[in-house]
Amino acid sequence: MTGRFMPARRSVMRHLPLLLLLVLGLQALAEENQQKQSIFTDADLRGWYAGGGYAITDGYDSPNASDQSDNGYIINAGYRFTNFVAIETGYLQDNNFSSTQLSGIFVLPFLKRWEAYAKLGWSFWEADTAPPGTKDDDDTFIAGAGLGLTVWDHWHFRLEYQAINLRECDYFSPCPGPDPGTFDSFIVELHYRFGSGWK
Repeated sequence: MTGRFMPARRSVMRHLPLLLLLVLGLQALAEENQQKQSIFTDADLRGWYAGGGYAITDGYDSPNASDQSDNGYIINAGYRFTNFVAIETGYLQDNNFSSTQLSGIFVLPFLKRWEAYAKLGWSFWEADTAPPGTKDDDDTFIAGAGLGLTVWDHWHFRLEYQAINLRECDYFSPCPGPDPGTFDSFIVELHYRFGSGWK
């Protein structure tokens, strides 16, 4: 099982220095902007948001096809009801796999502009298989976690890991055939928050 994740891990490690530089740069921008406008953890954070970003994906396996590691994109939109709860819909796509998602987001704001969050929801996925022109599809649960940073007024940056369950058998029991495990994604995305409810 460990070997299945090595291509994605190598891909993430190649991108890690750039991601770290990006986070540090955004943090510096956020600190500069904080002198002009503060978004504190006790603010009333609510409203609509939308965005998208880049995804490093890994993990689709079936008896007829394998999608070990790939690059893709995600677009999503949601509504934040309180400081701590939001609902979000999204679409994830790489060359061989797509997922339409609906998730609850549970947020923990900290350090004024930072947020940690967890997501739990449902995914309707479809994957290309062999022979060409055939597809595999199912619906199943999705889980994820990430960090967010408000970088400038309504602009919010997120780093996220998410996993889509691909097992067609009882999750807590061995599968009778090949176990597809999960479809994993490492995501970098930028959101725009609409309205005045974020100040």
